[in-house]
Amino acid sequence: MKAGPQASDGARRYLRLRRLALRVLAQALIVVVLLEGALRVGIVFSPSLHRLLYAAWDVPADGYRSARTLDELLGEAPTPVPPFSRMHGFVFNSRGLRTGEYTAERTPGVRRVVLVGDSFMLAGGYSGEEMQVATALGRELSRKTPTEVVNLATPGVGTLFYSRMLEVEGLRLKPDAVVVGFFVGNDITDEWAEYAHFGRPTRLEREAALARASFAYRCLRNTWRLLVWPPRGGQELPRDAEAAARGKGGYPTGEPVLEDRGTFDERAYLGIELSRSLVFEVPAPRGLDERMGKVADILAGMRDATGGAGARTLVILIPDEAQVSSAIQGAIRKAKPGPGYDFGRPQAVLGRLLRERGVDSIDLLPAFRRAARARRNPYLVRNTHWSGYGQKIAAEAAAREVERMLDRPRPGGKATTP
Repeated sequence: MKAGPQASDGARRYLRLRRLALRVLAQALIVVVLLEGALRVGIVFSPSLHRLLYAAWDVPADGYRSARTLDELLGEAPTPVPPFSRMHGFVFNSRGLRTGEYTAERTPGVRRVVLVGDSFMLAGGYSGEEMQVATALGRELSRKTPTEVVNLATPGVGTLFYSRMLEVEGLRLKPDAVVVGFFVGNDITDEWAEYAHFGRPTRLEREAALARASFAYRCLRNTWRLLVWPPRGGQELPRDAEAAARGKGGYPTGEPVLEDRGTFDERAYLGIELSRSLVFEVPAPRGLDERMGKVADILAGMRDATGGAGARTLVILIPDEAQVSSAIQGAIRKAKPGPGYDFGRPQAVLGRLLRERGVDSIDLLPAFRRAARARRNPYLVRNTHWSGYGQKIAAEAAAREVERMLDRPRPGGKATTP
């Protein structure tokens, strides 16, 4: 029995559609492969593209281990700062760090303290240079003994990056002390991919794995995030031609800075705080306490590495503004009323974990809350980072503890003397 004309026409249509689908699929694959290659080359030459494609939550468990030098490590940072860039009245140095030019050799009679951390220790914000935490810490410590502070902080990173920064650069500088700025607001949840076995939803882990494997997916996803969410990254930083010509940065420009401008509007700023509120929920979300334990292990490993080099380590627990401001706490409870909240819990848990591991730390939350009650805001307006006054509190607290540490016998030796 022969097939009728209608069956023949149907078969031909099916074959045409299948060929068309295969052709479209092949062309799509070619486009994706070309896009992948273009993006992987483009991030080398475009800081803006690099910032778009990298995010701390995409870091794999062995993140940054392949970096053997400072330049390689900074090349893997989520938000690298090009050398000799201007940011808030300061020219970054020739390595893209907010600190003066430095060498591995130390000046006789001068102590050296190395800072490691994210944008808080970088002191992102609009405070004058004399108020910046690194400058203020060096000024406080030099009241007793001349002290050089080298700031290796990098924006948008977490403890995996801090640890590798210490290994590839911090210890090379032979410091007397290392100060680690740990921001409670997101350093617990940054680099979340490492903690998949501590309760990370399978869907999110699959998305993170895909983002690590595909730059094209990451480009589409992050572009969409920018379209539906107020961008947090800022524009590409201008370069200082004079500094580049001299090959020397690391100095304030003398430009005026303002602390009273709101960086985000109220809705966007509340969105940022809501995204961080996970760490304050009671009962704690599944896996969060185990995650804090892992973070404490990384910090203890940094302490061990520093101690092996004969130096001291201090961890500064930096509070989020939601822990200080009753107005922000009320807004979080209203916008996300489901869970309960304990806004002091992260420091209580982390403080205990660090003490159990013998890691020296200081908690800035009590001092910041006292400042807020006295109507001295330690934070910039709707910015998330601290104000000049907040940096002053942090620098003075860190200086007191660093002096106490350096007055104690060094690991395997005497007290620190320059």
